[in-house]
Parts: sequence; C-alpha cells; structure tokens
Amino acid sequence: MNEETRSSLTSEVHLETVARKMSVEKRRIYDIVNVMEALDAMSKTNKSYYRWHGLEGLPKLMADLQKEAVEERLPERVLRVEQAMCSFTELSPGSRKSGMKEVVGTLIGDDGSLSQSSTDSLCQSVHSSEKRSRVDGRDRQGRNSLAQLCRRFLMVLLSNPKNTRRVSLDVASTVLIKDPDTEGFEPPSRSRCRRLYDIANVLVALGLIKKVHYLFGTKKIPLFVYCGPEPD
Repeated sequence: MNEETRSSLTSEVHLETVARKMSVEKRRIYDIVNVMEALDAMSKTNKSYYRWHGLEGLPKLMADLQKEAVEERLPERVLRVEQAMCSFTELSPGSRKSGMKEVVGTLIGDDGSLSQSSTDSLCQSVHSSEKRSRVDGRDRQGRNSLAQLCRRFLMVLLSNPKNTRRVSLDVASTVLIKDPDTEGFEPPSRSRCRRLYDIANVLVALGLIKKVHYLFGTKKIPLFVYCGPEPD
C-alpha cells in the first residue's frame, strides 16, 4: 500500500490492484482497510478506491473513543462481565435434584456471597447502553460494521485506567457481540468471534495492541494490551 500511495498524486490506492500484486484474497485487503477506516487513516473515494490520510490523528481519536466509552458506561459493563466470568458456578448433583436453577456468571459480593442487589442495580444502569453495543449496517459516517466493531473494541480497552488497559477476547466478545442479559455470560462461539480476531490481528500489526498470556490458575488466558498513543 505504501508503494501505491507514493506512486499516486492523490494518495489513493486501488484495492483490487493491491490484492492482485500481493496475491491475496480481496477480502483480506478489505479487512485491513476497514480497520484503517475505523482509525480515520483511510477513507473511501470511489468503488475500490481509498485515500490514505495517515495516523497522525490517533491521539485525538483515542481521546474521543475514551470519552464515548465513559458516556456509555462501558467500564461498568466490562467489569460486570469480568466478575461474572470469574464466578462461573457448577451446582452439585444434589442441588440439581432439588430443582435449583443452575447459576452461571453471577456477581460475587465482597464477602463472597451472591450479591443479587448489586447485580440488579448494575443491570439497570447499563441496560440502555448495552442496546447500543450491537454493530450492524453502516453508521452516519459510512463506516461498515467491521469498522464500528474495531472502534468499540478500542473503546473497551480504553475503558481501563492507564497501565491496566487490557482485556481478554472472551470478555471483549461477550461485551461487544452478545447481550449477556438474554444470552448469558458464556463467551460467544469462535465462529462469532472471527471478525474480532481479524481486527485484533491488524491492530497487533500496527503496534496499537499486543497479545500476552495471563495465568489464571492452571489455565493460560490470552489478553490484548493497548500500547498505542495516549489519548490527547
């Protein structure tokens, strides 16, 4: 793409030409460009033509996304899902016989007891904002659903304070792809997370996030850590 923009007087690239020169599927090129659109680094000018704008505006964009995340109460939603995933409970056979409903992803109180009141209040505070987490079609700026999902993934990362901006794929996908109130806290299937994987791979290649592993008991959990520019 660098070669294409340097050889163009208008900084435009023709995606089908790029795909042909690189001998890759057009879909792969479009996935990359959609992430670039989400970062305001590229914009569509015509069919298969995109203009390169650069990455100089990233600090301001990250500040805008961070502000939007706070306004939508994303930090509370992320915390809610993280707590629920840390408290998955399998009831004993005896409790199943007694007709008790299996509890999955219930928030645990500070004293270790089930905290239904805190769960209810938190559910009410974030319910309206959760409706906005679905991403489909195109937004008012013409960004498609993958570009929207990319922005919201960055918003999840930016929800945390500096030096703690990390999230597991399970938590991010549950917050962004599912509705925990109706579908529960089990992470979505890997097929439903495919686009989030694609986005993460592009962001890793750009150096905006990195993938690390966190040891939770005996299980290794992959985490994505934000390492891009500080919000300006």
